[in-house]
Amino acid sequence: MTKDWYPIIDYKKCIGCMTCVKFCPHKVYSEKNGKPFVKNKEACVNQCRGCEKVCPNKAITHQSNISSKKQSPGCSCDGKNSSTGCSCGGKC
Repeated sequence: MTKDWYPIIDYKKCIGCMTCVKFCPHKVYSEKNGKPFVKNKEACVNQCRGCEKVCPNKAITHQSNISSKKQSPGCSCDGKNSSTGCSCGGKC
């Protein structure tokens, strides 16, 4: 089954600050040639937008955002949302 919720980096906007790499506790990102890249999209928590929100250049969107900007009620977590598995610290 293909994962349909994962981050997409717009490299025209990305400044290589690695905020997303440092932020994500799920190890979705890694660094390659001074830029972040999505190495493990399967680890991205459904409906979590934490990395998207902390990106200073708005260079991150999520696959499902392309067709819909609707936020799931499970995304407003307290940092340990058991329904989504998110542990972003309440930033999603």
